[in-house]
Amino acid sequence: RLKRKLNEENCSLPYFEVHPRSKYNFSAAVLRRPMFIGDFSLNAKRQFCHDSRNLHYISIKWQIFKKVNYDLNVALDKANRKLFEETKNEKLDRLLEWILLNSFKFHTRESTGKPLK
Repeated sequence: RLKRKLNEENCSLPYFEVHPRSKYNFSAAVLRRPMFIGDFSLNAKRQFCHDSRNLHYISIKWQIFKKVNYDLNVALDKANRKLFEETKNEKLDRLLEWILLNSFKFHTRESTGKPLK
């Protein structure tokens, strides 16, 4: 929560209230290396495709250029633009659709056969 405090010059300075360190006396979460578990893509009409058929890569010849120089205007005429009014309510729906179709990939040994929480 943001609060205000007076300093020596009687100026109001914003500060955040800090919780006691003892509140966080537990071990940090164990993070593993990221791993690929699947992909999906959207077609030109923004319909869900349960594969990578519409994914594209940027191809750069690193040995020739040896520096990053992205020109975002290259092939701009080939881009599939999405209409804001049609997609403003889309949010995470496509990602959640993929998760539901691939829920078996998220089970652990203990959760196999049980519904995901």
